[in-house]
Amino acid sequence: FNITVLNVNDPPVIVYACDNERTQEEDSAVFCTINATDWDEAQNITFSSNESWFLSSVNSTPTNYNASANVSFTPTDREVGNWSINITAMDSESLISSQIIWFNITNIHDSPNLSLIENLTAYTGNSYSIQINVTDDDLLIPSKDVYDENITFNSNESWITITTPSESANKSIAYMEFSPIAGNPGVGEWNINISAFDANNLETSRIFNVTIIANSIPQWSGLEEVYYATEN
Repeated sequence: FNITVLNVNDPPVIVYACDNERTQEEDSAVFCTINATDWDEAQNITFSSNESWFLSSVNSTPTNYNASANVSFTPTDREVGNWSINITAMDSESLISSQIIWFNITNIHDSPNLSLIENLTAYTGNSYSIQINVTDDDLLIPSKDVYDENITFNSNESWITITTPSESANKSIAYMEFSPIAGNPGVGEWNINISAFDANNLETSRIFNVTIIANSIPQWSGLEEVYYATEN
């Protein structure tokens, strides 16, 4: 008589997942390997992770029922932090196995950079609000518990006030505001130094000129008291 043994598909098993390369500095390339075995898979094992920057879907052809995926990426400020990476291996019949590893990306501090501020001509009696921008890639770090970057602004002249900044991506945006009047600060040319500091007290600054001109009330140069007009 004959005995037929039917295969029962087993899921792949992850046997190695970047075991020795789980801490890396920002801007330093990461290279590591994920290995899986599957004794009844002769075609493809697909690897994926819950973080696309760590491992996009990769198809690997097994050799002797083993498969490997190479992890290769250079972390930026967006990846700084301690990440729970869920790695999944899936066979051709969609059976899966998963393994969670912790991957730590440490921050390399970035310096802030204040954008150019153009020279300005202002007139007494008017109000001015000028946008000023600082870029700092540390603002991209997703978790404030890992590193809380914040930018503060300062002016060398007390008659200039700077609003509380707002953040957008890697940019801190504030407004420089002033309303010159005669005697405060006075007519003339002023040398303005705007400085910005990050959480580590690194400084960036811009120097520019504000020329203040007296804005006098317009005067009539002469007007006849009576005018006569003819129809049409």
